[in-house]
Parts: sequence; C-alpha cells; structure tokens
Amino acid sequence: MDTSIETFAVRSSTDTEQVFKGFIGDTLSATWDARSYTSSANGFLDTTVATTGAGFLNAGKSVNENIPYHSSNIRFWVGASYAGVTTFNIVGMKGFAGVSTSYALTTTSPAVISRIVPAAAVSSWGRADTGTTTAHGLRSSSYTAALTVATQANAAVVPTATSLFASTTSGKSISFEVQIPTAGSLVRGSVAAISTTTPVPTGVSVGAFDYTANETTTIKTFTATAPQPGDGYVVTWNMSNGTSYKYNITYKASSVDASIGSMVTNIDSTSKAAAGATVTINATVRDGFGALASGANVRLTHNRTATGITSDVLTATTSSSGVASFTVTDAFAGTTTTSKYSNGSFTLTAATSNAAGALAGGTKTISFVNPLHITAGSVTLTEDAQDNDTTANIVDAVITETITVLTETGTVLSGVAYTATISDGLYEGVTTYAGGASALTGFTDSNGQAFIRVAGYKSGVQTVTFTVGSTTVSDTFTVKSAAAKLRAVEVSSAALSVDTDKTGYVTVTAMDVYGNVVPAATLTVSYTGTAGRIVSYNGAQGNAATTGDDGKLVVGIFGEAAGTGTLTVEYASASTASTTSQGVAPITRVAKATSTVTVSGTPAAIAAAEAATDAAAEAIDAANAATDAANLAAEAADAATVAAEEARDAADAATAAVEELATQVATLMAALKAQITTLANTVAKIAKKVKD
Repeated sequence: MDTSIETFAVRSSTDTEQVFKGFIGDTLSATWDARSYTSSANGFLDTTVATTGAGFLNAGKSVNENIPYHSSNIRFWVGASYAGVTTFNIVGMKGFAGVSTSYALTTTSPAVISRIVPAAAVSSWGRADTGTTTAHGLRSSSYTAALTVATQANAAVVPTATSLFASTTSGKSISFEVQIPTAGSLVRGSVAAISTTTPVPTGVSVGAFDYTANETTTIKTFTATAPQPGDGYVVTWNMSNGTSYKYNITYKASSVDASIGSMVTNIDSTSKAAAGATVTINATVRDGFGALASGANVRLTHNRTATGITSDVLTATTSSSGVASFTVTDAFAGTTTTSKYSNGSFTLTAATSNAAGALAGGTKTISFVNPLHITAGSVTLTEDAQDNDTTANIVDAVITETITVLTETGTVLSGVAYTATISDGLYEGVTTYAGGASALTGFTDSNGQAFIRVAGYKSGVQTVTFTVGSTTVSDTFTVKSAAAKLRAVEVSSAALSVDTDKTGYVTVTAMDVYGNVVPAATLTVSYTGTAGRIVSYNGAQGNAATTGDDGKLVVGIFGEAAGTGTLTVEYASASTASTTSQGVAPITRVAKATSTVTVSGTPAAIAAAEAATDAAAEAIDAANAATDAANLAAEAADAATVAAEEARDAADAATAAVEELATQVATLMAALKAQITTLANTVAKIAKKVKD
C-alpha cells in the first residue's frame, strides 16, 4: 500500500482563472469508490468520521467539508490498496454550487525491494573494500566503506536519511544496485534537494522516477556533470507497506589530510641497498575515497647525509597514478667499512592543497650493505624460456628478466635495492606485478631475487640492465613483428607510370600496430584494368604473396598496351584494436592499399609492323613514281618517234621536192641547153651568114 497527497484546486470560471475562495458554510463533497481510502492531511476534511486501520477513512464513504475563508487548494491523503484507476467526484454546495468534477487517480503496485546497495563503481560490488585499493568514490561521513545496504527491515514510513560523501572527481556517477524477488516489477523513487541551501549538481534531475525491473538485479545511476563541493541531493526509494529508505549524497573535494586517505611505499621492513648507492623511494597516495590522488604534496626526510643528521625536507608531487618518486644517493660512510649493515631512516608525509594537516606515512628503514659484501659475480641475470634468442621475440611477447643477488659467501641477500633500465623499444608488463604498476626500482625478495616483465614494441635489438650498488648486469635480445600484429599496408606509389613492353614496380610495406615492418605476412594481390598485368611479386606469381624479412613485397606490372589499371593489395584480418598492449593508440588501420597504373606508348611488335607497312607504302610510292616516269619516257619516245616519222616524211617530201626540182632543173637545163644549142647554131648560122 502506498500513500500520497492529492490536491484539488477550485477556480472561478473567469478568463483570469482566479482562485475561488469560500466562506463558512460553503461546502465541497468528495466521494470515491470502494477500492481506495482517504484521510485528513491538514484538518480540512471531517476528522470525526469513523476510520479503519492506520487512520484511513472507510471505503465507499463520502466527506462533506465546510470551507472557511481559505485558498481553494484542498488536500487529503490517498492510500492505494490496489493497482488500477480510482475515480473521485467533487461536488460543491452553497458558495461552491455548480462545482462538479471528477478526478481519476491511477495507482500502481511498486516492487518489494530486497536490498539496495550504493556504490560509485559498479565493478566494486562483491569485492571487499579495503579503503586503499578499491576506488569507490563514495564513502560514509567518516570516510569508511559506503556500502550501506537498504532493506525492508531498515526502511521506515518516515526514514532518517543515510548520509554519504561523494568525490567530486571519482564519484560523479552514483549507482544503486537494486535487487527484487521477481523480475518485471515496478521500482519507484524520487530525487530531491537535501535542503533549500544545498545546490543540486548539474546533470541530476529532481523529481519522481520509476522503471520496470526486467531483471532481479538492476542498476540505477545518477550522474552529475561537474559537481562542486557542497552540492548534493537525496534519493528516496519506495519500499513496501508505505515505507521508504533515503540516501543523502553530498559532494566533497578529493583530499588527503591527517586522518583522511592512505599512503604506501616500496620500502618494506627488509629493504637493503649497497652503501653509497642511489635508491628510488616511491610513495603511492590515495585520497579519502580510495582513489589515486593526483597532485598531492609528499614530503621526505632521511638520515643518509654525510654526517648522518636528518636531511632537509625533500618534496615531490604525485603523478596521475598517485605516485611521488624520490631519488636519494647515500652519502653516509658511517660504519659500513667495518660492519655489514648500516640502517637508514626515511620518513614520509602527504597532504593535498586543501588539507589542514598532513597524513603520516611512517618511517621506513633501509639497511645499507657494505660494498665488500656485493661483488660483481654475486649478481646474476637470467631470462625465462619465453625469451627466444634463436628466432627473436615477437612484438608484445612478455619476457621475464630475473636477478639473483648473493653475498660473498654465496648466501642469498634479500632486501637489497636495485634499479632496472630498459631500452627505448621495450615497455613493462604493467599488469603483472602484485606490488604495483612498475618494478623498475625495488628490493630483492627473501630469495635474493627481483624481476621485471618486459615486452617489445620496436623491432630490433633491445636491452635490459639491472644495477645493484656498483654492479650492473645486462641481457640483450631481438624483437620482431609477426603476421598476427599486421595493422596496415602501404604502397610506394599511389600512381605508377609504365611504358609499353616495360615492367614497373610497386613496393608494398606491411606494418604492425606500432609501425614496425611485418615479415612473412601473406597479402592478397589483384590487378584490374584495360592494360598491364602482374608479372611477379618477390619473384613469385599467383594471387597471394608473402612479405620478406624486411616486411616488403615488390610487385611487378608489365605494360602490354596503352591504358590504365589498378593494383590492389589487402589483408582481410588486419588488427582492429583501439589500444595496443603497450597502452597507446595504434597506427591508423589500413587493410587495403591501391596503386593506379597508367601504361603509355606503343608495343614494339606493333611499331615494327607499322614501320614495315610504312616501308612498303614508300616502296609502292617509289614503284608508282617509276611507273609514272616510265610512262612519261614512253610517251616521250612515242612523241620522238612521231617527230622522227614526221621528220622522215618531211625529208622524204623534201627529197621528192628536190628530186622533182632537180628533174625540173635538168629539164629546164636540157631545154635551155637545147635552146642555147639552137641559139648557138642560130648564131653560127647568122655568123656564117654574116661571114658568109
């Protein structure tokens, strides 16, 4: 059964909708059906009517209320005994004559909640809260674990709120794990301001909420976008039988103070170091909410000065990992030349800038060992079986490097400080250490040993070096990539020009997530287009090829005829990881690379044929010219023959004419001769006659 306050407002019918106020004797009558109950909330209803159970009015009753001069807001309690719709009828009399309305109230049956557990980190549920290793971001008012469980047993009709602190940094989202016996039930609650002077943080909505819990365990989360210290809100959960449970959430800034937070160091009770050695002291600080405290001020004093008097205060600020690091070089000679050990004291405190006091980290002791007891041969470095010195170690393969430190008599030397350095192409396997995120500095264990786990992210020769006192030992190994790490392929030329009857080459490089070349990577190679064809990759043919030891694949394209084509190189299983094992962003994923091929020029066979055709055409032209010349010569000969014949005819005619003329001349001469003879004879006769 649930209860709530219902309000009816009686207003006039004017356009201004003024509140209608009644006078003594004016009456409103309220009736309701038999499935709901009402009772007085503020004395406006007749409280003398017989009631049944918990002060609720009898079902099916009606109430007449005389209204004094008062606002027309009339309130009364409604206790719902079932899930459904209940109708209320409101009728006015006297001054309220004409008022007649109905009001439908929908009621629901909330779930019976078994338990509610608040937390700022869902992953923290089910784990023990040590106050240092689990960052809930939510604490009780005394900074202890905030897993205050709400149940039906500790719910109340008017509950006292459980007060919790939420971190402004690690507690922006507050989640509640809600468990119910039966899935599919309705879970109801509300969010409100703690008080009129307490701001509700941005992102948290005030008002009622409900949801259907489709699972027996559900999560309800409230997220503040930028909570400020002092902001807060109250979450009320409706339990059963009219009871509820409240949580007050008040935001506080992350802090480390005299009694708030925690600090641990890498120094334990058996720590040792070589006299005169440089030691690194790490302090890991958590705030009052169990979260790593960034920007906390850590202070260190020690007595390893030259005189053994306490040093000046050394200060450091914690990183984003909550770690402040100090490097101290031992300068105290003391009795190390005559005795085996000389103790050094290191005192630490920590506080955030908003703290009134400082958190005491205690005094830690390091026993400095006479160098005579640490000889070069007493520090050995061994690698595990995963270190493959034969064929190299694959990128991201974790290798364990272990040092063992012995005394001059061959017994193990525990608690001795060491420092490890790794080359640029290595990183630590940071999830593998029980004592923290790094083991590059520390102390040997009870077996006189210490180890680091490293993996390579750059191809090539890598080195791990340990230093104990003045003794150093190193291990060198080779790192290379593998096909499983393939992330991208690239071509040497996005556009390739090839002459016909010539071969052009495209170099394909396969790279892993870090940008290393990947040997022995099988790539699919294809070519499409109107000209050109693949003739080789690394000397082999087919539609698949393997990169060489240099991670490269050389593809030959033969230009058969002028035109274009596209060379495609791809790898279907290129890595899709968004983060490398080293914890950094990988190179851009490129599963396919192409090169546009342009073939230009004329093939040699076609050029030779064209040259032969041109020569034949020229020969034909020459033959035609010769024929034309011969024809011209023949025509000239014919003309000469005609001219000769004409000349001969002319000569014959001339000869005939001459002969005829000669005949005529001869005839004339003969005639003349005859005339002359005749004349002579005549002359003679005349002369004779004359003579005579």
